[in-house]
Amino acid sequence: MGSPFSSALEELRHRHDLLTAEVKRLARLIRELEQLPTSINDPYAAVSALPSEAPAEGPPAIAIRPSEFARMSYAQASRVIIRRVNQSLSTSELLRFLEAGDRAVRGKDPYRTLYRTLMKHSAFKNVDKKWTLTDWSETEDLLDEK
Repeated sequence: MGSPFSSALEELRHRHDLLTAEVKRLARLIRELEQLPTSINDPYAAVSALPSEAPAEGPPAIAIRPSEFARMSYAQASRVIIRRVNQSLSTSELLRFLEAGDRAVRGKDPYRTLYRTLMKHSAFKNVDKKWTLTDWSETEDLLDEK
């Protein structure tokens, strides 16, 4: 049996990998922005000269209205997000969507709070560090019970 800290260490390593990938992406964007001309007469040319930011992987962009999740539980909002994106999402991805919908996870460690909330909830399962719904057809009933 592993150390009592093995799952926490695994989660921290995963978060480290995500942050490292994000730092590399941002460094690339900075390099691209530094190569743009410093004086552009046409303001529309400046917009067209910006690098296109299309993530190679990760969740698709979805429209989230401000305050869309404000009155929902974390589980209810996460269910809506996963259904709308129609794919499994990591805890970090869910946190970003929740924050965009004015339902930022509170607590000392929001990542851990959301992770534990979803682990305890029967409507969700974690497969390969991504959250999915246990049964797409019965999920609404399960959320109403809790």
